[in-house]
Amino acid sequence: MGTTTDRYKRDKETINLVGKNIRKYRKLKGLKQKELAYLCDLTVPMISRYEGGSIDITITTVKLISDKLEIHPGKLFDEL
Repeated sequence: MGTTTDRYKRDKETINLVGKNIRKYRKLKGLKQKELAYLCDLTVPMISRYEGGSIDITITTVKLISDKLEIHPGKLFDEL
């Protein structure tokens, strides 16, 4: 059984991975952070924080962003 530190590290790695994938698919779609924020009814700083992995993201926000990027939500969890 892992320690709390191990779990935190795994959680942080997942948060970073999701953020990098949001950035990747946003850019592939040709969107600026401002445009994605508008589509999702979020603020630009929130999009920036998600992409930077500085804050956790809820499953409903994963679904919202993936819908606007026109990708399956699971794509945000794919290894780069």
